[in-house]
Amino acid sequence: MTIERAEYILNYFSQLMNSREKAAWQHWVTSYKMEHSNSKPEQKEARKIIYYDKGWMTKDPSVLELLSQGIDPFKITTARRISKDHPNVLKFNLCPKCGKLARTPFAKQCHHCFHRWHD
Repeated sequence: MTIERAEYILNYFSQLMNSREKAAWQHWVTSYKMEHSNSKPEQKEARKIIYYDKGWMTKDPSVLELLSQGIDPFKITTARRISKDHPNVLKFNLCPKCGKLARTPFAKQCHHCFHRWHD
């Protein structure tokens, strides 16, 4: 599975993640935003406490294990599991000309070959 297809699945079919995957995804997103903020280190530490209290970050080893290899392997592994468990639910918007994946399920223009299929 390509990272493009995995990200498509996670972006548009995230409701199919299980509770551990959702917790890992939320933890990564929150951590990423905090790391890349312009806040002072003491502000980041104060925020961490709040984020753990709200459940936006976790200390659960079984959840953190999902992220242990990095975010791209997590995305691919999760997308593979979703594809295996829900093959009839996933619908991919493929370009009718080149067959590549469109950016969104409702896109009508290919960002690879620029073909348009507006009605």
